[in-house]
Amino acid sequence: MAALLAVFPHLRIQERPFEAWPDLAAAAAQGEPAVPWLLDGLGSGSPLARAKCTVALGLVGDARAVGPLREALGREPENLGRYAAVALARLGDGAGRAVLYRMLSDPEPSERWRAAAALIALGDDTPVSALIADLATPPTPWVHETPRRILERRVGGDLGEDPEAWRAWWELGVPSAPR
Repeated sequence: MAALLAVFPHLRIQERPFEAWPDLAAAAAQGEPAVPWLLDGLGSGSPLARAKCTVALGLVGDARAVGPLREALGREPENLGRYAAVALARLGDGAGRAVLYRMLSDPEPSERWRAAAALIALGDDTPVSALIADLATPPTPWVHETPRRILERRVGGDLGEDPEAWRAWWELGVPSAPR
């Protein structure tokens, strides 16, 4: 953990956790060299540091993280286990599917959308109908995954803002958007 804190000293700060979240992109940009520090951070006494390291490992995409992330998924409480489930999905591992399915019923749209994006990345279309229904939900500024962006990735194109266009596409059972 000392090496991790030397590179990311702000991980010690917990009173305003979201201020430091942009550092995840910096860790991910380092790629493979950051993996040992991030894996070390999964054992931190700080839940915030563990969450950040989990997310960063998913962003880096290094297969060495799969085993430790699976361990974290089983060890962490549900709120931190969610990060591990999403990170594993980014790595193409479906070990966290049960957690992702539970996240789909979360009252917070951003949590549902994170789970939906992860499941769709795994090739699971379970959340598509719910995403179409959520198209009318306005995103908040800090939410990166919105129903339309997730559906665009699933479809490989954009059907616009009208939920009815997306619904018609889904009911036709068409795997990709018209070109």
